[in-house]
Amino acid sequence: MSTDHDENSEQLLARSSELNDYLQRLENSEYISVKYKGYSSAGLTLAEVMEEIENVQVELEKISNELDNQKYWS
Repeated sequence: MSTDHDENSEQLLARSSELNDYLQRLENSEYISVKYKGYSSAGLTLAEVMEEIENVQVELEKISNELDNQKYWS
């Protein structure tokens, strides 16, 4: 039987995985593209790509902290 706690953890882990994939794409593709062409494949500027990378890193940190808190309180 799955609990709400388990389901939330699974959702957080899935979201974390998606964000990690997105972060890799930003760092390995979008960032490189914008450095050479002046814009990313999504049409973002360097500042926008860097801001997006930072936003994703912050969100990943929040998820990590939430997962840690769930472990502590379970």
